[in-house]
Formats: sequence, C-alpha cells, structure tokens
Amino acid sequence: MCKNLDSLNLEYNHCAIICFYDSNTGVYDISIIFEKLNLKQIIIENTIIEKNFREIVIKDSKMYSNFLNDVFRITILECLIIIESDMLFEKKIIFEATLSGFFTVKSKNYKNFILFSKIIKFMSHLKEIELHYYNV
Repeated sequence: MCKNLDSLNLEYNHCAIICFYDSNTGVYDISIIFEKLNLKQIIIENTIIEKNFREIVIKDSKMYSNFLNDVFRITILECLIIIESDMLFEKKIIFEATLSGFFTVKSKNYKNFILFSKIIKFMSHLKEIELHYYNV
C-alpha cells in the first residue's frame, strides 16, 4: 500500500493520509490532511492516486500557486476544506478540473476570505459551498 503513496512525493512532517485498501484494487478513497505547512507542490498526475483522491483538508498553512494548480487538476476531488490558510500567488491559478463536491473555507484574514470568494466563481459544479469569516 505505501508503495502506491510514494508517488505523492510528500516531504511534509505534519500531514495525515486516510484511505481504504483492497488487495484487488489497491488504495482508494484517499483523504489527506495538511497542517502548518508551506505547500508548494503535490505531484499526483498519472498515478493511481490521481483517480482515487476524494478529500483534501488544509489547516494553518501557506498555499502557493503551483500547489493550488496541482489540487485543481485532481479530476475526482469531492471535497476541499481550507481552514486558516494563506494563498500566495506567484503565478496564475488554472482550474483544469471541476470540483463537483464540497468547498469549505474558514478564515480570520479578510484578504484571504475575499480571494477564496473570487475563486468560487470558477467552481460552477459545486454541490455545497461554505464560507466562514471570523472577525476576532
């Protein structure tokens, strides 16, 4: 099973991977949680993992353009949850896949909240959107 996850090329200490494993089909229904990280890239293209990613949760992290572009390439991602994280744009974000499930953002930073709000207009197939702004 771990061999299938090697292709993620993760060099992060604060992440968790939750998935199911079947001896016939391998790893499926993958959820990954990133916390307190500088997320610059996640490489999953052309792997079994690309077809089995279901959920990504990002907490208290910094997300760079390349990472977000990689996330938006995941064709069957059902849920993206971003909590108290910053977006750092070095270049344009490309929405190649359409997130068709759930998108949740919780932010205390108004500037980030506005950026996430603008991203939503490119996600036309969402079933549910949750935006939370806390002015604390």
